[in-house]
Amino acid sequence: MPETHADGPQRYRLRIFDGNYEILTDRLFQVVLDLATPAGQLAADAALTPWWRAACRLARLRGEQADAVRLQVHEWGTGGPKVFDWIPR
Repeated sequence: MPETHADGPQRYRLRIFDGNYEILTDRLFQVVLDLATPAGQLAADAALTPWWRAACRLARLRGEQADAVRLQVHEWGTGGPKVFDWIPR
């Protein structure tokens, strides 16, 4: 998780990867997270877990590789820069 960030909840883009390869590239995923406080950073785990599960299900339904799925959380604008990588604990 990032050390510091803008105040309050922010909109982020999720990019879905399996290993080094981006999957589900035809979709745009967004999530609102509050990374400004330690409590908000802990809440990000709870918020991202359902996204991770849904991405795994969708990839499998579409026949895409989904053995080592991870989420990349990016600034909203153009999808960059990357804020952090996330996998469930």
